[in-house]
Amino acid sequence: MSRAGRALNGGLHRRRPVISGALGCALLTVGLSIVPVSAATPVTCAGTVSLTPTSVSLRAAGPTIVESINYTGEHGICLADGRTVIATLVGSLSETIGSNGIVILFHFDELAAYDGGTLGYRGDASLTTAGWQSAVRTVGWGTGPLAGIEGRGTFAPTGPTTFTDVISYTYH
Repeated sequence: MSRAGRALNGGLHRRRPVISGALGCALLTVGLSIVPVSAATPVTCAGTVSLTPTSVSLRAAGPTIVESINYTGEHGICLADGRTVIATLVGSLSETIGSNGIVILFHFDELAAYDGGTLGYRGDASLTTAGWQSAVRTVGWGTGPLAGIEGRGTFAPTGPTTFTDVISYTYH
Protein backbone atom coordinates (compact mmCIF):
# COMPACT_ATOMS: atom_id res chain seq x y z
CA MET A 1 0.00 0.00 0.00
CA SER A 2 1.30 3.48 -0.82
CA ARG A 3 2.19 5.99 1.91
CA ALA A 4 -0.87 8.04 0.94
CA GLY A 5 -3.04 4.94 1.16
CA ARG A 6 -1.66 4.11 4.62
CA ALA A 7 -2.27 7.69 5.76
CA LEU A 8 -5.86 7.55 4.63
CA ASN A 9 -6.35 4.21 6.35
CA GLY A 10 -5.13 5.00 9.85
CA GLY A 11 -1.94 6.99 9.45
CA LEU A 12 1.73 6.20 9.14
CA HIS A 13 2.79 3.88 11.93
CA ARG A 14 5.56 5.93 13.55
CA ARG A 15 3.70 9.21 13.98
CA ARG A 16 1.20 9.51 16.78
CA PRO A 17 -0.05 13.11 16.60
CA VAL A 18 -1.56 12.71 13.12
CA ILE A 19 -5.22 13.08 12.38
CA SER A 20 -5.74 11.05 9.22
CA GLY A 21 -8.37 9.28 7.27
CA ALA A 22 -12.09 9.01 6.97
CA LEU A 23 -12.92 9.07 10.65
CA GLY A 24 -16.34 9.02 12.25
CA CYS A 25 -17.31 11.48 14.92
CA ALA A 26 -14.74 11.79 17.66
CA LEU A 27 -16.02 11.86 21.20
CA LEU A 28 -15.04 14.60 23.57
CA THR A 29 -13.91 13.83 27.04
CA VAL A 30 -13.42 16.98 29.01
CA GLY A 31 -11.47 16.86 32.23
CA LEU A 32 -11.00 20.46 33.18
CA SER A 33 -9.84 21.92 36.42
CA ILE A 34 -9.74 25.61 37.27
CA VAL A 35 -9.57 27.81 40.30
CA PRO A 36 -11.44 31.15 40.04
CA VAL A 37 -9.22 34.15 40.81
CA SER A 38 -9.06 37.87 40.16
CA ALA A 39 -9.09 39.23 36.61
CA ALA A 40 -5.33 39.91 36.32
CA THR A 41 -4.13 36.56 37.68
CA PRO A 42 -3.50 33.80 35.11
CA VAL A 43 -5.76 30.77 35.54
CA THR A 44 -4.42 27.37 34.53
CA CYS A 45 -6.97 25.35 32.58
CA ALA A 46 -6.22 21.71 31.70
CA GLY A 47 -8.53 19.99 29.26
CA THR A 48 -9.11 17.80 26.25
CA VAL A 49 -9.70 18.74 22.63
CA SER A 50 -11.51 16.45 20.21
CA LEU A 51 -11.31 16.85 16.42
CA THR A 52 -13.21 15.38 13.47
CA PRO A 53 -11.48 15.74 10.08
CA THR A 54 -13.66 17.14 7.29
CA SER A 55 -11.03 16.94 4.52
CA VAL A 56 -7.53 15.52 4.16
CA SER A 57 -4.95 16.13 1.45
CA LEU A 58 -1.42 14.83 1.01
CA ARG A 59 1.40 16.06 -1.20
CA ALA A 60 5.00 15.04 -1.62
CA ALA A 61 7.69 17.65 -1.02
CA GLY A 62 10.92 15.88 -1.86
CA PRO A 63 11.49 13.12 0.70
CA THR A 64 8.78 14.52 3.01
CA ILE A 65 4.98 14.41 2.97
CA VAL A 66 2.87 17.46 3.76
CA GLU A 67 -0.55 16.59 5.15
CA SER A 68 -3.26 19.27 5.32
CA ILE A 69 -6.44 18.65 7.30
CA ASN A 70 -9.55 20.73 7.82
CA TYR A 71 -11.57 19.83 10.90
CA THR A 72 -14.38 20.58 13.30
CA GLY A 73 -14.40 19.69 16.97
CA GLU A 74 -14.89 20.73 20.58
CA HIS A 75 -12.67 22.40 23.16
CA GLY A 76 -13.23 23.29 26.81
CA ILE A 77 -12.52 26.93 27.67
CA CYS A 78 -12.27 28.33 31.20
CA LEU A 79 -14.08 31.65 31.63
CA ALA A 80 -13.20 34.44 34.07
CA ASP A 81 -16.21 33.64 36.28
CA GLY A 82 -14.86 30.13 36.94
CA ARG A 83 -17.18 28.28 34.55
CA THR A 84 -15.87 25.85 31.98
CA VAL A 85 -17.73 25.91 28.67
CA ILE A 86 -17.51 23.66 25.62
CA ALA A 87 -16.77 25.64 22.47
CA THR A 88 -17.16 24.28 18.95
CA LEU A 89 -14.10 24.44 16.71
CA VAL A 90 -13.44 24.90 13.04
CA GLY A 91 -9.84 24.85 11.91
CA SER A 92 -7.03 23.56 9.77
CA LEU A 93 -3.74 21.92 10.49
CA SER A 94 -0.69 21.09 8.47
CA GLU A 95 2.07 18.69 9.32
CA THR A 96 5.30 17.85 7.61
CA ILE A 97 6.30 14.22 7.92
CA GLY A 98 9.88 13.09 7.33
CA SER A 99 10.82 10.10 5.21
CA ASN A 100 11.15 8.11 8.47
CA GLY A 101 7.48 8.82 9.35
CA ILE A 102 8.33 11.24 12.18
CA VAL A 103 6.47 14.55 12.43
CA ILE A 104 8.91 17.36 11.71
CA LEU A 105 6.48 20.25 12.09
CA PHE A 106 2.85 20.48 13.14
CA HIS A 107 0.90 23.75 12.86
CA PHE A 108 -2.77 24.60 13.41
CA ASP A 109 -5.11 27.60 13.27
CA GLU A 110 -8.63 27.34 14.65
CA LEU A 111 -11.61 29.38 15.73
CA ALA A 112 -13.57 28.46 18.86
CA ALA A 113 -17.22 29.55 19.07
CA TYR A 114 -19.39 29.68 22.18
CA ASP A 115 -22.73 31.45 22.77
CA GLY A 116 -22.25 33.88 19.87
CA GLY A 117 -18.63 34.72 20.73
CA THR A 118 -15.40 33.58 19.10
CA LEU A 119 -11.76 33.17 20.09
CA GLY A 120 -8.88 32.20 17.81
CA TYR A 121 -6.13 29.73 18.67
CA ARG A 122 -2.81 29.00 16.94
CA GLY A 123 -0.32 26.28 17.77
CA ASP A 124 2.92 24.67 16.65
CA ALA A 125 4.70 21.48 17.60
CA SER A 126 7.50 19.18 16.56
CA LEU A 127 8.71 15.74 17.50
CA THR A 128 12.49 15.60 17.90
CA THR A 129 14.99 13.45 19.73
CA ALA A 130 14.23 15.69 22.74
CA GLY A 131 10.56 14.63 22.56
CA TRP A 132 7.30 16.43 21.78
CA GLN A 133 7.67 20.22 21.89
CA SER A 134 4.54 22.38 21.56
CA ALA A 135 3.03 25.82 22.08
CA VAL A 136 -0.54 27.07 21.81
CA ARG A 137 -1.75 30.66 22.14
CA THR A 138 -4.91 32.64 21.63
CA VAL A 139 -5.09 35.01 18.67
CA GLY A 140 -6.85 38.35 19.09
CA TRP A 141 -9.03 39.35 22.03
CA GLY A 142 -12.14 37.30 21.31
CA THR A 143 -15.74 38.46 21.01
CA GLY A 144 -18.95 38.10 23.00
CA PRO A 145 -18.55 35.94 26.14
CA LEU A 146 -15.01 35.05 24.96
CA ALA A 147 -13.91 38.71 24.76
CA GLY A 148 -10.78 39.71 26.65
CA ILE A 149 -9.37 36.19 27.01
CA GLU A 150 -5.65 35.77 26.42
CA GLY A 151 -3.94 32.40 26.78
CA ARG A 152 -0.68 30.54 26.29
CA GLY A 153 0.18 26.92 26.93
CA THR A 154 1.08 23.52 25.56
CA PHE A 155 -0.73 20.56 23.99
CA ALA A 156 0.02 16.90 23.38
CA PRO A 157 -1.64 14.12 21.39
CA THR A 158 -3.52 11.45 23.31
CA GLY A 159 -4.90 9.62 20.27
CA PRO A 160 -5.43 10.03 16.52
CA THR A 161 -8.02 12.82 17.00
CA THR A 162 -7.62 13.93 20.62
CA PHE A 163 -5.23 16.19 22.45
CA THR A 164 -4.75 17.39 25.99
CA ASP A 165 -3.82 20.96 26.65
CA VAL A 166 -2.76 23.09 29.59
CA ILE A 167 -3.40 26.79 28.94
CA SER A 168 -2.84 29.70 31.33
CA TYR A 169 -5.61 32.21 30.66
CA THR A 170 -5.57 35.88 31.64
CA TYR A 171 -8.82 37.85 31.54
CA HIS A 172 -8.79 41.52 30.52
